[in-house]
Amino acid sequence: MEFLIGLLPAFFWGFTPVVVNKLGGKPINQQLGTSFGCGILALGIFIFAKPEFTTQVIIGCIISGLAWSVGQLCQYTSYVILGTSKAFALSISIEMVLNAVVGVLVFHEWSTMSQIVLGLSAIACVILGGNLTSFTSEKSTANKEQFKKGFITLFIGACGFCVWNYALRVAGADGIGALCPQAIGMIIGSLTLSCFVGKDAKRFDVTTFKQIIPGLIYAAANATLVLSNMVNGVAVGYTMAQLCLVIETLLGFAILKEHKHKTPAELKHSIAGAIFITAGCIMVGLVGYV
Repeated sequence: MEFLIGLLPAFFWGFTPVVVNKLGGKPINQQLGTSFGCGILALGIFIFAKPEFTTQVIIGCIISGLAWSVGQLCQYTSYVILGTSKAFALSISIEMVLNAVVGVLVFHEWSTMSQIVLGLSAIACVILGGNLTSFTSEKSTANKEQFKKGFITLFIGACGFCVWNYALRVAGADGIGALCPQAIGMIIGSLTLSCFVGKDAKRFDVTTFKQIIPGLIYAAANATLVLSNMVNGVAVGYTMAQLCLVIETLLGFAILKEHKHKTPAELKHSIAGAIFITAGCIMVGLVGYV
């Protein structure tokens, strides 16, 4: 049972980008729908769990949610530029490297030689995986510009996700209690961004409300990660959650048929990249336990 609980966050996070892609719409539609879905689940948790908040936790969680809205919109935008599977893999690799750098330089998370060696090895795996994932057989100027645009978009998004992650830590927020005020920040941030981007899209049409479905799935991933950490411990819970990339890659091939748009060489590089990135993420999850 503990093993199945540990797989739930990975399944939900791996499934989310595939559902987002299938439901369609502009990135801002996807963004708004996802934030609304997170808000609905957070409200339900608040009603039944009745968590207590401090002012510091509320402020930290709202800042976290605002930063998430920037990161998630950039990620959805990158799906259009690079394709869902490639963008998702690159997003995870950039986020992991950026989070590791902030963790080491600001929070001094790696203090022993074993941690430094394992951490640097993990970063090397992720960087290698990112390079493999970005491989393209056609080396045209247009493809290079497209990749550059997608990478910059993902890097901005990764900065948002980094703040999303560490704002909770600074505020001392964790567990179920963080979900509700964080969702408030997600919705406020998404509504604010909708005033500046995607002006050619109808923000509150049917597509937006369809995208509530992946929002609920995304929120379920957050909630089940909390449960997994409680049951399996943070190291195992975090590590198993990183399998989301493997799940997304498999679902991308099975449902989105993304392999049909790749050459054999690109397909091999994508699979190898996903393996290296996942291995790197797992190694990072184990750094604190060596």
